[in-house]
Amino acid sequence: MIMIDSLAKIVTRSETYSLDTRSFESLMDLLESPLLGTPGGYVSNLAALVIAIVVLATVFLSFTRPGRNIYLIGANEKTAWYSGVPVDRYKIGAFVFCGIMASLGGAVYVLKAGSVNFDEGSGSLMTIIAGVIVGGTSMQGGKGSVFQSFIAIFSLAALIKMFNLLGAESEVIMITNGVVLGSVILYDAYLSYRKKLFKGQRHELLAELE
Repeated sequence: MIMIDSLAKIVTRSETYSLDTRSFESLMDLLESPLLGTPGGYVSNLAALVIAIVVLATVFLSFTRPGRNIYLIGANEKTAWYSGVPVDRYKIGAFVFCGIMASLGGAVYVLKAGSVNFDEGSGSLMTIIAGVIVGGTSMQGGKGSVFQSFIAIFSLAALIKMFNLLGAESEVIMITNGVVLGSVILYDAYLSYRKKLFKGQRHELLAELE
């Protein structure tokens, strides 16, 4: 990531470039137009597409064998390998899918903005990581939800928008993201510690002994 960021800085000479988006006006009009059948036209085709991707990804991970295998690899890669799951193939596929989604999101963002610079979106990395972890994804692996991550990122984006409306500086917003992320990581570490502490214990038998 650092190498690609530096290469982009060299190629663009740290300048902002305006884009000729006339060739994509029909596409953007289609994405931004209201979804047919929605009351008041508050849901655009782009928003509906995002929601559809989130729902399909959630269903895939939760109710299909490949999706459950991905969770298994995250929880214990060695166990997944012993179970006959092609671990490398799944990991490569997951990274490719995430890369494609990130590329499409970046392309739509740039088309809507009409301009691009070398560090576009760099400030959103902390928000994305915080949103995914707040959404229930475990730092230990094997636990998480696309839908919950989507709701968490949506909530953080609303929080950032509120700070912007209140006139807060970008540093305040980044500090807030850091506090949220740090708190969730500490809480996740505490839960992991408690799980290891009581692993293998029969709580009902201990209660009888007490």
